[in-house]
Amino acid sequence: MQIIELPLKCIRYPDWNSNQMDAAMFDRLRSSIERFGPVVPLAVRNVGPAIYETVGGKWRADALREMGFDSVLCVEVFADDNEARLLAQAQKNIVGTEDLGLRAETLRSILDSVSQEEVLALLPEAAESLGELVSLGEEDLPRHLQAWNLAQSAQLKHLTFQLAADQLAGGKSRPG
Repeated sequence: MQIIELPLKCIRYPDWNSNQMDAAMFDRLRSSIERFGPVVPLAVRNVGPAIYETVGGKWRADALREMGFDSVLCVEVFADDNEARLLAQAQKNIVGTEDLGLRAETLRSILDSVSQEEVLALLPEAAESLGELVSLGEEDLPRHLQAWNLAQSAQLKHLTFQLAADQLAGGKSRPG
């Protein structure tokens, strides 16, 4: 593994990349890069002369291209096809769980100096769930428990489901 800077024109995406991102989340990603810069390098592997393939960071690369960047810092991994696929799955699916009390304190601190609109432009929360998160611990016990339950359910809003077209249209799919 090594850190390299690559021209974005040398980076392609694998056809096996299953990670999807909706337009609203892509806008938040782009806003984050505009505000803080490309602080997370792409993970790539060399697949030919001056050709690299993303193992992690396809959406960041798309945002950087749209924003006019010519090059990006990358972590080059040395992996065959199967190892690259396994690494990509591990990167996007191994995540921790959030301490909602600590997150509430952090968000309250942020909101002391950053507007709610700026926060909502970068984070996946809706205004309502952000309000519920920052109110954790600041109210009486019944209100605190209600806010806690709402904040817990707000986490579930970030689950991703894949549906067939007929399922989206309200039809019933048959088992295969």
